[in-house]
Amino acid sequence: MKRLMLVFVVLMIVFLGCRSGEPGIIVEPEPTQVLPTEVSGPTAMPPTETAPPPTEEPQTTEFAELEQIFQAAVDSQVEAGFPGAILMVDAPDLGFYWKGAAGMADVEGEIPMEPDTPFRTHGISNMMMGALTLKLAEEGLLGLDDPISQYLDPAIIEQLNGPDGEPYGEAITVRQLLNGTSGNASYFFADEEDMDRNYSSDFAEIILVDPDKAWQPEEIITYTTDNLEAVSAPGEGFAPYDLGYVLLGLIAEAATGGDLGEAYQTRLFEPLGMEQTFMVQPDDPRLDEVAHVYGIEGVDISDFASLSWFRGDVVSTVDDLKRFMRAWADDEIFSDPGSKEAMTEWVNMADAGYPGYSYGLGLVKVDFSYWDVPEVEMHLGHQSIWNGFLYYWPKHNIVFAGTINQAIPVNSYGHLTGQVLETLLEYVQEE
Repeated sequence: MKRLMLVFVVLMIVFLGCRSGEPGIIVEPEPTQVLPTEVSGPTAMPPTETAPPPTEEPQTTEFAELEQIFQAAVDSQVEAGFPGAILMVDAPDLGFYWKGAAGMADVEGEIPMEPDTPFRTHGISNMMMGALTLKLAEEGLLGLDDPISQYLDPAIIEQLNGPDGEPYGEAITVRQLLNGTSGNASYFFADEEDMDRNYSSDFAEIILVDPDKAWQPEEIITYTTDNLEAVSAPGEGFAPYDLGYVLLGLIAEAATGGDLGEAYQTRLFEPLGMEQTFMVQPDDPRLDEVAHVYGIEGVDISDFASLSWFRGDVVSTVDDLKRFMRAWADDEIFSDPGSKEAMTEWVNMADAGYPGYSYGLGLVKVDFSYWDVPEVEMHLGHQSIWNGFLYYWPKHNIVFAGTINQAIPVNSYGHLTGQVLETLLEYVQEE
């Protein structure tokens, strides 16, 4: 099982570290921590809706040991120097549910991290955008193979040029934005300069210099097309997808004729009972309860949500993320089974430097057989540069989610998720 832990950390480095835009440069992980034998963090929250019915002995000794292991794993993140961490594990086939937290949600304000603390989902919400787009397709408001020029301002389309400067905006489809094959550059990850090699893109550093500037999606598009070269022509392979998902947010607004946050609320959040999930609006009082995010040298970057526009502005909790993932797995989101199938039409990411990975419509598949860990098979989900994660393990019907509220280094959550898989795999094999 040590092999699984090491493999999982390595694959996280491969997937996220090579996002620097320059082959061979890899974000080094934090040293693997030795888990403490005693639980030193906050007490785990009791089971909620997915927990087994109460009995005279609601938790077996084995479950008590699992709780201790998972709490220790969360505690170890704070001991390693991260501000705070949350973890939730939902394994209904085993009758097991647990969530716990450690550390601080707000260091300066001395506000502790709790299991129910909401946090910014960033890249995790790619799955939400994929689901929303497919629901809009079911409503007949857009088509996956429609050219994006049907929905976006011509001034935006004219900026989308190929690697040699040739115009290709008219050729991009909605599906290509979703599955990362549009060829668009990644404004947050791709960085041709990065002279200090700190793995922070020039765009992120601009945000740090002027944190009060609210970047609009049109400004992000212009910055990207003016400063970064497109990766390829549409349909020629997988590439980072950040700009593509900004464009998808604009398309959703054009298709619905309304606000993106309202589209999320009425089509996903409310129907699925995601009561703690919302798209941030200026001066929203709920932001006071959201976990802060920390970047380079502990700088609080919580107010810089516009650096990814809609993605950085979606806030959720581990239980709400569980509700979304369960609804997707249990076929409770779409009216047409073909919509879920479309999300799992995989694009191989190996040619882009991500062997073992495939990308669907806002969904990542990790094939563990590539790392010679066939007993895991695969898991589906997404991760966030804020070190958040949401995964579904189909083989054992397990969902796990969480966050480490520090953005740098971006692969730090790999130690926590690796511990979850390692522990659960040993348990399910015993069963």
